[in-house]
Amino acid sequence: MKTAKKMNKIQQWLYEKSRDIIDESDLTLSAKTQLIYPSGIPVIVDGHPQRWEVVQDVLSLVEGHCSLLESTHKKGIQIFRRHQGYPIVHFLDTKVEDVLNELLVKDICEGRLARVQLKDPSNADARQALEFILTGVKVSNSSWATIAKYLTDEVVGLKCLYLLRGLISERIILLCLKKRWNVQFGLHPERAPIAVPFEAKGVPSQTAEYGHPDTALTLTCLAFYQTGLSRRQITQSLEHVIRADDPAAQYEHWVHGCAALPATLRHVNLLSADDEAQIEELWKHLGFDRHVLNHYMNHFVFPGMPNSSGSSSRLLAGTSP
Repeated sequence: MKTAKKMNKIQQWLYEKSRDIIDESDLTLSAKTQLIYPSGIPVIVDGHPQRWEVVQDVLSLVEGHCSLLESTHKKGIQIFRRHQGYPIVHFLDTKVEDVLNELLVKDICEGRLARVQLKDPSNADARQALEFILTGVKVSNSSWATIAKYLTDEVVGLKCLYLLRGLISERIILLCLKKRWNVQFGLHPERAPIAVPFEAKGVPSQTAEYGHPDTALTLTCLAFYQTGLSRRQITQSLEHVIRADDPAAQYEHWVHGCAALPATLRHVNLLSADDEAQIEELWKHLGFDRHVLNHYMNHFVFPGMPNSSGSSSRLLAGTSP
């Protein structure tokens, strides 16, 4: 106890007498900066696997609306498409962002999101309650309990609604879509395959990371959609499929989005993860395939994310206790 009291006195003296010198204070104390302290072994985020599957489904809905937004709001949005990969979206008008949010809410209310389904889609009260939650209207705890009863899966569906409220009404999806891949965010080749901030074009941060898990999940999806899988990652995914309980069914689901896949690669029993020629062909056809990308992220990326605590940068300049 004597030692503890003495250490407390020393700590108090330091608070009163010492001063902190912060280098690059304009960046360190910026409102957009958050202090992240990763700790412990990687753990699966709460609400898995729906938490990242919902993000992937919403991004798929966004892609489905790109052509409509481009044709109806030519001066408010720019969309760049490549032969493969997710379209790159540049918003030039906040009105287009609002329209996209409205379209996403409509999609979910009309049952286009598999994990949020109403028991009775024709129930007007249920659809209105669902719309209120997705648009950010303040609702009571009893209203949340009521809407849960309208869902086919009350437990999972309610968790998905909490997530969707943040993604849509709090504009997390829009925030992530507006970030520029390989300029503001992307993957670091020598760090865990989770999206990180970039310091400049093509220069990923060595230490920084995103503090909000849903932001990290969304940006990681976008980063993989733009970067694609490497040959090694294709091999890793194929090995996982081959080891499945029903590899034929798993492989069929894995490749069903690629109509151009040669007949010689259509059957898993003809494939070997050690055959470099086959891996090369699979990589050419599936490296940017959405189902293959999602499969890789769902099994090798998202199941292990570091547990971390965060703090606002303004606390650095706060009054010492």
